[in-house]
Amino acid sequence: MVKLKTLLLFLFISVVCCSGICFAGIKLDRSYIEEVVPKGQDKTTVLKISNDGESAQDIKIELSSFNDGQKDIPFENWCKIEPVEIRIPQGEARDINLTIKCPEEAEGELRCRIHVYANEVTLIKNPTQVGMSYNIPLYVLVQGTVNVGAAINSLDVSYANDTISGKFEVDNRSNVHIRPFINFTVEKIGSGDKKDYEVPFGQVVPKSNVRTLAFSQKDVKLDQGKYKITIKADYGKLYGNEGFVAVFEKEFEVK
Repeated sequence: MVKLKTLLLFLFISVVCCSGICFAGIKLDRSYIEEVVPKGQDKTTVLKISNDGESAQDIKIELSSFNDGQKDIPFENWCKIEPVEIRIPQGEARDINLTIKCPEEAEGELRCRIHVYANEVTLIKNPTQVGMSYNIPLYVLVQGTVNVGAAINSLDVSYANDTISGKFEVDNRSNVHIRPFINFTVEKIGSGDKKDYEVPFGQVVPKSNVRTLAFSQKDVKLDQGKYKITIKADYGKLYGNEGFVAVFEKEFEVK
């Protein structure tokens, strides 16, 4: 069953970050940025860039749209960065200020990409290109307008060499992105024996989008017989609501 609800995000933690990005001595303290801003209000957040390399680095920062076919309010209307060019001596760090001005007409989320280039790298907007360029997303959730709903449409599972693997299709019916946290239970039918596993990768599923995610768990010992796998995608955790969970069950056999 799909759950739909408008979330009031007054208690949402304003910035969610992971361990950051580091390459060739240049380090960003976050690999994505998520902020909550009410309509008509401003907020400033900081991206810290460190230089752990062997020499000074000339840094350039630019913004761009997602270019994924979805209609967004142009980033020029709501996000500014300062400074856009900066020199960072070896062993030092600098803050980049991102000022968000949430438009009155905004609903759900605002999105753009932040591109960081070191030592005058040619403008590259291919997220698979590493080199000395970085590409991280900025998501701004518009407080009080977020509708969250998702479902798991299908599940494929296989078992071989003590490894259980699978892929499942997540249908995001929200007006914002989700970052589902996954766990699954494997139960031997008729025995009551079952074990839980966690897959905390938190991959993004864009708003109003369907995406296939995969998992693989090693060191799973299963005897011959019939089993049931129950996979759960917690898509509300990002928004401070643990009750938003999509569930899908499937039986499989180990021969």
